Amino acid sequence: MPRRLGRWREEAGGTLAERPALEAIDAALAEGDAAAAGRLLAPWLDQAPLAVAERAARAALGTGGRAGGHRLALLIGAHPALAPALTLPHLQALVPAGDWPAVAAGLRLGIDGLALDDPAAVQACARLLHLLPRSPGELDELRERAARMLQARHVHALLDGLAASGRWAEAADAAAAHAREARRADQRVALLDRAALLSRRAGDGAAAARHAGRALLLSPRPWRAYALYGLPDNDATNAVLDGVLDEIYDDEEPDAASCQVILELGSGALELAMDRAEAAPPRGLGGPGDPLQWVLAGLLVWGRPGAAVAVDSPLGGWLADRVAGAALRGHPLAVEGPVLPGGIAAACRVHQQLRPALGVEAGWARGSALALITRLVDGLAGERARYAEVGTLVGAWAARAAGRVPGPELAGIVAGLAGRARRHAALRRAILSAVPAPAPGGDGGPD
Repeated sequence: MPRRLGRWREEAGGTLAERPALEAIDAALAEGDAAAAGRLLAPWLDQAPLAVAERAARAALGTGGRAGGHRLALLIGAHPALAPALTLPHLQALVPAGDWPAVAAGLRLGIDGLALDDPAAVQACARLLHLLPRSPGELDELRERAARMLQARHVHALLDGLAASGRWAEAADAAAAHAREARRADQRVALLDRAALLSRRAGDGAAAARHAGRALLLSPRPWRAYALYGLPDNDATNAVLDGVLDEIYDDEEPDAASCQVILELGSGALELAMDRAEAAPPRGLGGPGDPLQWVLAGLLVWGRPGAAVAVDSPLGGWLADRVAGAALRGHPLAVEGPVLPGGIAAACRVHQQLRPALGVEAGWARGSALALITRLVDGLAGERARYAEVGTLVGAWAARAAGRVPGPELAGIVAGLAGRARRHAALRRAILSAVPAPAPGGDGGPD
């Protein structure tokens, strides 16, 4: 017969209604009674892990220290379903900053000793171990191994360990040093990419610009050009941007041509970039080296200062297609984060915030974007496979212009674009269907 505690049963078969209320658990945690909270949490742990993961972690941590981290590891071993919910940011938020190194050390040792069968728990614990700070002895071993083995995986393991331990500047210096010694060009570029990210996390914008510029010149890729957009507006970083732009003019590869126009936009040469876009054939939209897509991307974002582009919006989807998703992430487990957090839209928005003059040019950006879209409507008429993309761009422009362009004028512009396709009914429908009717009194909201 199951043992009863009050009105609920300790066995797993108890219903949610029979379990102690989460309010009672929260009260015990607020009073600092981790032991009582742990007892109250017991019936929840295996059947509602996501709802109680944070509470369970707080109860296990108790007063913190290495012992708290070890108790948390034992909790994961006893209830593996909790592991996916116990991410590093959540755990760090539960522990005072000064106590985190001790807690992390205990957690790391405890997880190392677990024997888990649940694949999701194994993966979550492996990810957590990768992100936890390393001990001084572990870092010394990683340094020695990277210097002795001279293999990319050992170098990246050292960078991961330094970054996880918050030693951003040291990690950036190590990445740059190993990049100079790398024998293969792809390894050198990957290390320079990481050196740029690590320098940015260390707060050294000038070093980040130098490393990102070297990586771009060695391997021109559009996402590397956009990575230079997020750097501070000062003489040092602007000199790097201008220097990279000067050097890349001599590179005839299609990707280099794309980087060239992106850097022209970034350095403020808006009219020059616009001239290139206007000279590009509309049917080449999205092709290798096509400048029109990159100019249009910047203009659409800059046309509405301060407004974010939702990732799941039509414009967000179109921008995401400009650059492969893998390129935004960089090293798969890089502690320092993705190369382009938020993608092209976020990079352009940050660039505009760092350079107030771009905000002043918002009206010009909207008008120029409309001119390019008009060229697309005319140039892609008859290309039925491209109609959906044209509609997406018209709708994106209208959404970004809403609230900046009066409603009747905006409706007239869209109608005019549709009228240009009067001999192509499918294109006209694609344009009109992409722009929803405005809500009474609304401005269309952020795109």
